[in-house]
Amino acid sequence: MEGIDSSQQRLRRLIDGYVMTQLLYVATKLGVAQALADGPRTGAEVAEAVRADPAALTRVLRGLALEDVVSEEDGRFALTPVGECLPAMTGTLTDACRGRRRIPRIDGCAL
Repeated sequence: MEGIDSSQQRLRRLIDGYVMTQLLYVATKLGVAQALADGPRTGAEVAEAVRADPAALTRVLRGLALEDVVSEEDGRFALTPVGECLPAMTGTLTDACRGRRRIPRIDGCAL
């Protein structure tokens, strides 16, 4: 971010943190990781699998790609090692987002 001092960058990252938490919540609630478990799919294919709006879910997936939760290549999304931890977090991520509790270590995924 050219021309922006480190304090402004830090503030933007904090704001983005809230957005990322919301994206993770939506992905977990819908079962996006489970829909991607068998390999890369387009946003529309994932949306069909989880019964979501294709355009909206594609935006969610692109947001998750910014933090390497999923990867995007040629319009297809795939789980990264971070994203592979999401299926084990159903319920616990929701609880953590609501109660701000520490997210436990689950199925070998240290978070």
